[in-house]
Amino acid sequence: MEKMSGMDASFLHLDTEHVQMHVSFLALLEPDPSIRFEALSRELVERVCRIPALSRKLAPVPLDIHHPAWVEDTDFDPIHHIRAIRLRDGTTKAELATFLAKINAQPIDRSRPLWELWVIEGIEDGRMALFLKLHHALADGVAGSRLFTLLFDGPPAELSDELGI
Repeated sequence: MEKMSGMDASFLHLDTEHVQMHVSFLALLEPDPSIRFEALSRELVERVCRIPALSRKLAPVPLDIHHPAWVEDTDFDPIHHIRAIRLRDGTTKAELATFLAKINAQPIDRSRPLWELWVIEGIEDGRMALFLKLHHALADGVAGSRLFTLLFDGPPAELSDELGI
């Protein structure tokens, strides 16, 4: 169990129905027929499992007398976090932005680790998108950006020390 900092706990408490405290990252990939969802999913699951911070979940403190803590999710399964969707072929960037705004407006399930990863197909010109949504309590923008880069471009390794999360 690792106690959550006051700053990170404040991000949890600042969540409202209309304002979610997420940070999110988007990568638009150029068309590449060699990229298949099944292979990409396997690689992402492997990389996610090497980052211990992504398998931690919230552990509330009884009677809310202190900030929540992070605990290892013993039932962690990346399948609950990695989602694939195929939009209508030729979906424009503006339509993608509208779709992502709807995703970002939804709260992250607090009974699981606080992140979602979306693989989105069907974007104009044969593109694919990768969209990572993290709760700010898990990672700030800088750590989230490093995490995003390491998930999709970095070498497979134990990465949480590098990330600072």
